[in-house]
Amino acid sequence: MSDFAAAPSGRFLKITDVVNETSLSRATIYRLVAKGEFPAPIRVSAQRVAWVEDAVQGWKAQQASEASNQVPWGYPRGYQAQANSKKYLLNRELEMQSNSSRGIQSSPNR
Repeated sequence: MSDFAAAPSGRFLKITDVVNETSLSRATIYRLVAKGEFPAPIRVSAQRVAWVEDAVQGWKAQQASEASNQVPWGYPRGYQAQANSKKYLLNRELEMQSNSSRGIQSSPNR
């Protein structure tokens, strides 16, 4: 994709360098390249491809810019289940209090 194009003035990066630079897996990098969402490598010899460092840095800057416009992921994993559990217990307790004040006996197990 031309959005990531950069003048080949920077250094070349091997796939291992790109993996380290982006924290993406090799498979994800190649998948994004195929979808046009990551800079494509250039052929530097018959059996070697490399990424232009400036293009990878530009992609990272674009990702950071887009991320700053997004709502944060929010709460840590498992928080929602814990919150729902607490909500359930609180609602159950309130229901039991309400029922006891009206003289209704509720069974301990639903």
